[in-house]
Amino acid sequence: MTEARDHGPQPIGELLTQHALNAQDLVAVSDEQITHKMIARATKGRQLTPRVMGKILRALNLATGESYELADLFDYAPRPGSRLEQRMPEECATSTDREASYTCPNCGETIVVPVDIDARIQEYVEDCPVCCSPVLLRLEISEDGDVRIAAQAE
Repeated sequence: MTEARDHGPQPIGELLTQHALNAQDLVAVSDEQITHKMIARATKGRQLTPRVMGKILRALNLATGESYELADLFDYAPRPGSRLEQRMPEECATSTDREASYTCPNCGETIVVPVDIDARIQEYVEDCPVCCSPVLLRLEISEDGDVRIAAQAE
């Protein structure tokens, strides 16, 4: 593991202990695709995508009734106003009214992702919600609104 992707133990681990919670508690309370492995990677400091960080944040807030922010959970959280913060799901979800699916190149599972039809070409890395491996996604939306999605292992 390289230093750039391994940030060491994160504050989320202490917050889980403080609230007497574990990964199962967050998975159970979340209405999004979130796995035990995602939470384990978060606590150990393995770099997560902004989307996965947001899912974990929302699950923790649901489980605790608190209003934590990303900086409370992660030492490497996107800074306010940064490009990474702009990719957070809350902001992306407002113009999403379609979904597309791809097959994870790592585990073979079919994964459904939201599509922002306002952006004709989208390219981003997202962790597979099943195997947690990073996947490079490229979506192209035609003038007719047809979505073409390509996925490759990062």
